[in-house]
Amino acid sequence: MSEQSGSPALAETRMLGRSARFGNTNAVLLGYWVIIAALAWIPLRDNIFAWRVGSALEKYFGWAVIALVVTVAAQIAYMQVARSDGRPIAPLTSLIFIIVNGVLEAFTFMAFYTIFFQGAKLVFGSLDLVNFTFGFLGFFLYSGFIHAFFWARLIPPHFSSEPHLQRLRKLLTPIQTAIVLSWCIYYYFTGDIWTIVVLHIIIDCVLMFWVRPPLLFASRTQN
Repeated sequence: MSEQSGSPALAETRMLGRSARFGNTNAVLLGYWVIIAALAWIPLRDNIFAWRVGSALEKYFGWAVIALVVTVAAQIAYMQVARSDGRPIAPLTSLIFIIVNGVLEAFTFMAFYTIFFQGAKLVFGSLDLVNFTFGFLGFFLYSGFIHAFFWARLIPPHFSSEPHLQRLRKLLTPIQTAIVLSWCIYYYFTGDIWTIVVLHIIIDCVLMFWVRPPLLFASRTQN
């Protein structure tokens, strides 16, 4: 029996305004990757090529564990309310997406953190609590905007409309906020972008193997 059998219709993901869904998802997704790669390059180019994973985990292992636990717990909550609507897994497409998007979007999240952090530093100097708050807001605002404006238009409806799951669905926003906070704290102490990439890859693995959106090559054969 399909996991969707007997379940109510799927609820829409919240979108900004009433924008229509994208038509050519392949072109839109590839264009998005090109744009965010360019956006992330300047603020992050030094950290991208600086391998800090070993020293970061040695000195700040506790923060890495907290970020991992928060990320995994959030995905467990997401899996409770998200559905695939019976779509099959597309292994090649999923792997391509997980690797490319996992890397580039993690870069972009931390690029916005860095831009806002450094911008605040020009005003507030060494007040890193204030600077960190602005960095966190940069990450949070970009993440919220891109999910509501872009991903909600690219990925089909996939949230269960079952009444008993709606409270958990509403909690996804504060849960996602906890992810942003834990990643920012870890990155603030370490400058380790590659552990953040791994954490984002976990999220994209859940998306592609649980929700199974028809992206890239899969869009030719799936609805």
